[in-house]
Amino acid sequence: MTTPNEHADAADADPFVLYARSLHDYTLRLWTESRRIAEEKSRIRAAAGGPATKTKDDLDGGDKVPQVKA
Repeated sequence: MTTPNEHADAADADPFVLYARSLHDYTLRLWTESRRIAEEKSRIRAAAGGPATKTKDDLDGGDKVPQVKA
C-alpha cells in the first residue's frame, strides 16, 4: 500500500502538474517584476512632483519618445 507521501510524489511527477507549477511561478515572477517597476515609476513621479497616477496621455502612448526622422 502507498503512503500519502508516495502518492504526492507521484502526482508531483505528472507532466501537467509540473507544467502548471512552472507556468504559475513564471507568471508570478512577471507580475512581481511589473509591480516593482510600476511602484518605482510612481515613486519617481511623486519625487518629481508629477501626478501619482497615469494621465490620459500616458495611456494613449503620449509618454513615448518621438521618433527622429533622418
